[in-house]
Amino acid sequence: MARYTREKKKHEYVIKLRTTERDFAESFAHALEKLGMRPRIDIEDRSKHNPRWKIQYVVRAFSKTFYEFYKSLSSKDIKELIKGYEPYFLRGFYESEGLCYEGKGTMSIRIYNSNLTLIDIAYEALTRLGFHVVIKDRGYPGG
Repeated sequence: MARYTREKKKHEYVIKLRTTERDFAESFAHALEKLGMRPRIDIEDRSKHNPRWKIQYVVRAFSKTFYEFYKSLSSKDIKELIKGYEPYFLRGFYESEGLCYEGKGTMSIRIYNSNLTLIDIAYEALTRLGFHVVIKDRGYPGG
């Protein structure tokens, strides 16, 4: 599982990804390097608190320019940017917000997110790739 966040703290512009997948963390860090940033990857071993918890890889980089660029993107902008790269976008979205669920003879991928714009973008990308998508409102605060 991964979590991507943007934080703004006292003029610090942080791009951060938290994931249990090392290759995904390294791939994200490499992409940030290509954009001229100097990311670092920290490893957090939380298994000492709970043996079922996996090691987490935390990628951090700082860039006011990237932060402001990302904040300025509209839904239409994001859809244009991911065109042709839908599987990569969906991998990141799944790694950040999803899980695989096995029920009685069925398997489903579940993604939880309260940002309706991102849900719409993921829905369109999945349907373009031929997936059957069901969106359910779980009634939690924020969506």
